[in-house]
Amino acid sequence: MRVPLCTIQVNSQVIRPEEKAMLSCLVNIMVALELRFVQERAEDGQLVYRLDPWVFRTALMLAYGR
Repeated sequence: MRVPLCTIQVNSQVIRPEEKAMLSCLVNIMVALELRFVQERAEDGQLVYRLDPWVFRTALMLAYGR
């Protein structure tokens, strides 16, 4: 499966070119693996981001066949 590369628009005064390249690489990996961050509200009312699907559980299922 070939996934088109994403372009990242970031203020150049906030992020260095190396960081932008690393962020772009991460986004492209997430797109290829169909990963996303889901925003949720914790019990204390704080907003948190959860990686979906939960990669650790998926890795355990693949490793142990459950």
